[in-house]
Amino acid sequence: MFRFEAYELPMYMYSRVVKRIQQHSTTCKDPKHKDKSSLADHHHSLSHNFDFQNFKILDFEPNHVKRRISEMIYITMQGENKVNVRSDTENLSTSYKNLIEKSNKNRDSNRSTT
Repeated sequence: MFRFEAYELPMYMYSRVVKRIQQHSTTCKDPKHKDKSSLADHHHSLSHNFDFQNFKILDFEPNHVKRRISEMIYITMQGENKVNVRSDTENLSTSYKNLIEKSNKNRDSNRSTT
């Protein structure tokens, strides 16, 4: 087990996270891999760099369906700043998307007034 933030990850999950981070890092090193992921496309198109050594696990969910829902919610919460493509959230209910987007707007307007 490894501990990230408040989550204890079983070794198999830790291995998946590390492997995925390595894949992202590799695709960002070579412009030939631009079409491999939206992150690589973002990096190569906009010259934005990512710190692959300092990642943060936002949620831990062993159930695949619940994990996909959690991912869709976190992606939607990113608003305009997201790197993920729209298809990553297409299965999230429109009602939930609208609530999350409204919450984001409220949060952003509160930040600008303080």
